[in-house]
Amino acid sequence: MAPAEAIAAAKKKTTYGDALGTLIVNGIIIAVTVAIFVTQLGGMAGLGTMFSQGLGMATVGAFVLTFVGGLFFALLTKLVVNTLGGKGDYLHGLTVVTYSLAAPAVGLLVTAIFFTVQWIGPLVGFLAIAVALALGFATLYRSIKELFATDMITALVAVGILTLVITIAFAFVAPMLGLTSIKLA
Repeated sequence: MAPAEAIAAAKKKTTYGDALGTLIVNGIIIAVTVAIFVTQLGGMAGLGTMFSQGLGMATVGAFVLTFVGGLFFALLTKLVVNTLGGKGDYLHGLTVVTYSLAAPAVGLLVTAIFFTVQWIGPLVGFLAIAVALALGFATLYRSIKELFATDMITALVAVGILTLVITIAFAFVAPMLGLTSIKLA
């Protein structure tokens, strides 16, 4: 189903089962993507055995992170958009997040599949990611507008605030997790 059609259908009738089912499918696609990337990187580096030992953990971690992250980001979306004057509940936030994540998840899978193909792989990966992210962000804006009954400016501000919040939160937590070379006192 095209994103615009899915949003229109969700506006008429959506359930937690629909939204959670879509989030689970997105999580599976991202987990498969991570498995493909880890397998390919292990083969390229000649470290197949070492990488294969972490394959299961990376795959499960990707699924859990996608699922729990989606649930959390849905809460943030609901809080931000409602604070800005939107009218929606957690289900609307969950639907926004899951539908917006679908295209980027598939784009990442296509990129992973073509990752090691010489010459054409990077081109296909670039095209897949570009189209997927364009669809994902357009779906995010449109679904906030439609499901929370806001205008496009409010949706734009909401996405800006959400991006800022996630970026700042990551900037504070990343050094504590050892994900950057910068250490906080």
